[in-house]
Amino acid sequence: MATGAPAPATAPPPGQRVEPKLVSFAFKESHKYSFTCDLELDVTDPALSAKFKLQDVPIRGDWSCVVQRIEQEVRFNIRHEAMPSGAFGVGSCRMRVSYVVEDGEQLLGSASWTSKWLPDRSTDDFNFAFVGWRCELLAAKLKQDSTGASDKSTTRRLYRVCCDLEPEAAIPSVQADSLLKRLPGGAELWADSDFLAHSSPFFSSLLSSGFPETQTVSAERRETAANELSSLRHDVSPHDYSDSDDEADGVYLKRYPIKLTHNATLRYKEIQITETSFSTYRAVLAYLRTGTIEFAPLSSDCKPLSATAKHTRQYYLAESLDAKLPTLVSPKSTYRLAHLLELGALQKICINRVRHVLRPENAPIEPFSSVSQLYDDWRKVILDYILENWDKVMETDSWKTKKGEIDSGELPESAPILLELFEAKLATVKKT
Repeated sequence: MATGAPAPATAPPPGQRVEPKLVSFAFKESHKYSFTCDLELDVTDPALSAKFKLQDVPIRGDWSCVVQRIEQEVRFNIRHEAMPSGAFGVGSCRMRVSYVVEDGEQLLGSASWTSKWLPDRSTDDFNFAFVGWRCELLAAKLKQDSTGASDKSTTRRLYRVCCDLEPEAAIPSVQADSLLKRLPGGAELWADSDFLAHSSPFFSSLLSSGFPETQTVSAERRETAANELSSLRHDVSPHDYSDSDDEADGVYLKRYPIKLTHNATLRYKEIQITETSFSTYRAVLAYLRTGTIEFAPLSSDCKPLSATAKHTRQYYLAESLDAKLPTLVSPKSTYRLAHLLELGALQKICINRVRHVLRPENAPIEPFSSVSQLYDDWRKVILDYILENWDKVMETDSWKTKKGEIDSGELPESAPILLELFEAKLATVKKT
């Protein structure tokens, strides 16, 4: 789809200096997502600073075009504001800044990012993501390169900022919110049986086997269920570092208490969920509808486990809360549920996520999680990373801490994992 149309490729007539202005904005959606902003600017103004809101962009984000002069640089930004890293998946992004002349455009500069999470993790706090993309150009070069054509003005010029996002998979549109609204933000998640059966071999087998049976449930029982579920604890023991989404449930339910529907009688098929968090199921059902899922930071990347982290995991969960969207979820909890539901593509997404966030500082902690112990594919990613970064991992305080726990017998389940790790290390030494 497209919104608006780019300004004609002609330079503006000479005139007095004017305030920065968004002349036009266009968004196009095909195999990529293209933003085109035509801006009337005076790049010689040392106080240049302007933010233009981009309306009617049909993908998630609070989109804007921001232009700032910082000393001798002019920075052109396309921003989506706060969003988890990888919200748009993996792909590439390219920005171009051009000067509009009578016979077309004159390229002034460009920047590109390839094979990156969109958006990528921030270098200031790796549990947050960058808020957009930026192309930086020297003001003197802008002035020099954009002189010419029929425009003799030295200040007021028309610049074109283009930003192309090219994810490997389609970005879900904001219409996905209406799908999520069909999954009420409480302990009950309603979904169509045919949709579930089509999406998951597990559900297909379950629903076709005659279980669960259709039931009639009274309003009184549903009211009781609401009270029971609202009494769920809203915090998690500080010693629970398993990345369980019980913590996400606590954060979500504290801000958005459960409200069940109270029809006098309802007939439906009930699937009782006993070992998977509400947040995990809600996020996975949304993934089945929209093709996207967003993950919370690992506990090993947050306080108190990480010495360099700025916040606790609960802080990041609370910061991301949105009643219209699923809570950020643990890639470990999601992987377990994806394995149960036989969702191979989602399992790969979870494994790619942990591969993306592994660092020498958190790698010593991850092999001993319950997910790593239970699932070979998950554990292999972590052990492979440790082998590839052996010296860096061995030098970290987290490895020394974990070694002390193993030596003191605090991790009795560590023996098979250590044996597997050192056998793999020995194999690599023999090869060299």
